[in-house]
Amino acid sequence: MKRKKSILLVTTVCAIALLVITVVPAVAAPPKAPKAQFAAVLEQLTEEGVINSEQAEAIMERSEPVFGMIGMMNHPYQQRVKELAVSRSRPILMRISQALGMEDKELVQQLREGRTVAEIAEEQGIPTHLVVQELLIPVEEALDRALADGRLSQEQAREKLSSAEVTVSKMVQEATFEDIVRHEVKKIVERDKRARQTKLLLHQVCQIVNLDHMGMLAELKEGKKIAEIAEKQGISRSELLEALMDRAQDRLNKAVSAGKLDEEKAEEIMQNVGDRLAMFVDSFPPEK
Repeated sequence: MKRKKSILLVTTVCAIALLVITVVPAVAAPPKAPKAQFAAVLEQLTEEGVINSEQAEAIMERSEPVFGMIGMMNHPYQQRVKELAVSRSRPILMRISQALGMEDKELVQQLREGRTVAEIAEEQGIPTHLVVQELLIPVEEALDRALADGRLSQEQAREKLSSAEVTVSKMVQEATFEDIVRHEVKKIVERDKRARQTKLLLHQVCQIVNLDHMGMLAELKEGKKIAEIAEKQGISRSELLEALMDRAQDRLNKAVSAGKLDEEKAEEIMQNVGDRLAMFVDSFPPEK
């Protein structure tokens, strides 16, 4: 009876810890999978003699349904991202099908079967470099616009085009349908991550310069940069950057204390924070 109560107590404690490590967002680097983190906690408790290996196994077994629930919590977002990624993949697939002289549905069906664009092109008797050229058209058009607007130099445009050609050539040779969609998923997730980071920074700026959210949006809509808004509120650029740096350091310190990050990684992250924050206060919002 005593043993059962002990297992129940530890299970309850570990369940609470599990909710913390999975529901509370990570401060810096993405954490390990929740199940792996939980297993590490149980291993540590076993090494410290808090529980024995038999109890650890029992706790892990009883916690399995919780991991399933956590997976379901993230499912709606993952589903929306995948649907959006499939939609965003259509222009690429349409260009490929056009280059190969195929119907879109036929191309997608063959790609879903695990075949690459290069393999399909070979069967169609189409040189792969023609497919690559077709896929590079929108890239070249975007670079031409950037050159005309003065946002890129000729050298920078050539470097970007060369890099794009390498990426597209690799995609044509190796990518399946799932690879193409996965690439779009990665871009969407990174975009959402940047949006969350920007929202957090704007919230911090509002607190530092003593301006509410609506007031900040009004200033941004007028075309003012963050540093200009701060100056208007009586906060110098250097004071704003120092306050933002202090908050970033505080978050990293908490991540290290919580075991989510080691000190070496935290120092590495902090080395890049200054430049990124300077770019943010000087360049946000970006020119359209």
